[in-house]
Amino acid sequence: MKVGILGGTFDPIHRGHIMIAQAAKEQFGLDMMWIMPARIPPHKQREFITDDIHRLMMIELSIPDESLEMNVMEFARPGKSFTSDTLSMLVAEHPDGELYYVMGQDSLQDFPKWHEPETIANLAKIPVAVRDADEEGFRQLLEERNRQYHDAFIPLNMGYQPVSSTMLRKMIRSGEDTELIAPKALTYIRRFGLYGQKATAIRTETFERFQRYVELLSKKLSAHRLSHCIGVAHLAADFMQEYEERHGTVPSADGFYDSVQQTYLAGLLHDCAKFIPHDEYVSVCEKYGIPVTEDERSVPEVLHAKVGRYLAEHEYGIEDTIILSAIEKHCVGDVDMNAVDLAVFTADFCEPFRDHRPLGCTLHSIRMLGYENLIQAALKAIDCTVLYVRTMGWTLDNRTIDVIESLNNKLRE
Repeated sequence: MKVGILGGTFDPIHRGHIMIAQAAKEQFGLDMMWIMPARIPPHKQREFITDDIHRLMMIELSIPDESLEMNVMEFARPGKSFTSDTLSMLVAEHPDGELYYVMGQDSLQDFPKWHEPETIANLAKIPVAVRDADEEGFRQLLEERNRQYHDAFIPLNMGYQPVSSTMLRKMIRSGEDTELIAPKALTYIRRFGLYGQKATAIRTETFERFQRYVELLSKKLSAHRLSHCIGVAHLAADFMQEYEERHGTVPSADGFYDSVQQTYLAGLLHDCAKFIPHDEYVSVCEKYGIPVTEDERSVPEVLHAKVGRYLAEHEYGIEDTIILSAIEKHCVGDVDMNAVDLAVFTADFCEPFRDHRPLGCTLHSIRMLGYENLIQAALKAIDCTVLYVRTMGWTLDNRTIDVIESLNNKLRE
């Protein structure tokens, strides 16, 4: 396998990044081309970087097709996201692979200051995109670096792209229109109020409530689980905003959809019971009078959804039955699922921090399908799960078959 990697902060990702990735894939005949955002870029102050979930969402919404793929492996380890560590891990996992680490001219200029540059040059071929109109200066810099690092650098066959994330942030803050960001990503920026914009999807009080819940959840859930919950909240809310706009639903008097606020909070709280060990769920249910089926007793892990609904109501003060329903139904589903239920259910399977590879499709394809048709996206997620369960030789929950039939009936209707 020949794998290309375009790393960076992507704050925000823009058309220049996409063009560089596509050019590298074509020029070097790469089997895969990964866009790999850094969790903690070594050269930047983390407090000045846009939140992880927003950067991941913008990347997903900017990927034009299956030729490119987002890789979030740098979010799976603590500390700074050093390229040498990432490449060393990839080589250890795939010793027969051939790595191409793509960078821009500005990175080439600073390369000797990077962490373990010799390791990077030894582990990967390094295509370089020109980032300056001075082509002769670029050629001279390339020759100098190749003398220093044993001809590791290769010029990327593409012209100079006069665009940078810094420039785009300023343009967005000033309210300028720009075609340098993918339309879906720009819509997301406006919906969630990034880079000085006023949010069009989430009310200020919902944001404030969300942050209070994040603080409470951080005391119980692992950092990985909390990131997952934040990912589900943002993807599900974006699904729901798209759903309401696509169906021409009239928002509330203040211009916001109540359903989007409900989805946002349900997505965050859906796994609020995940701090409880799996083998204790049945006893917790018995303690609080939560009914348990025989299927649930055989696979008690699924009970975190029912327990989560109970905790959301009694510990987090959620009274809204639509939010509580989405929390309870997010795991196995239900024959009677509304749009909020479907948005949370689907986002749980494919939120941007997820890095599994489902059988029969890609996470990106399900994410994009969620914006088009929530029923079809939920069915696709279930199909992948059923295929995996059967491949592993496990028992399928009887309710899953009923949910599949119910969703197919809704599609036919």
